[in-house]
Amino acid sequence: MTSCGGAAYKPGCNGAIMLKNFEDLLRDERAEASLREDGVHYLRVLFTDQRGWNLRNNIAHGLTLPQSFDRTMADRVFHALLLFGLLRARAATPIKGDGGQTDQKRLSLLERTTNDHAI
Repeated sequence: MTSCGGAAYKPGCNGAIMLKNFEDLLRDERAEASLREDGVHYLRVLFTDQRGWNLRNNIAHGLTLPQSFDRTMADRVFHALLLFGLLRARAATPIKGDGGQTDQKRLSLLERTTNDHAI
């Protein structure tokens, strides 16, 4: 998040500073800009939404039975990792000598990839 200009921290109680949780990161406008609305919705249903699979909460708090760790769950988690692979940090300045064309080529490639493989 910080590599694309976002903050990894949020204000907490009594002036404390806390790390943003996964849900906060997925609700950030930068996530939607990178993964599109349907990609963010998919990740929220899979990991953080109580109406969905809610894997992050259920696994982290020991609510998932061992027999639930099956091929289907592994497939969804692996798919999510592939989606995270689409995220790229934006360069703060263009590479010398290319007039910003390198970033434009990367953006164009990312757009083609996400459009060809819509969720």
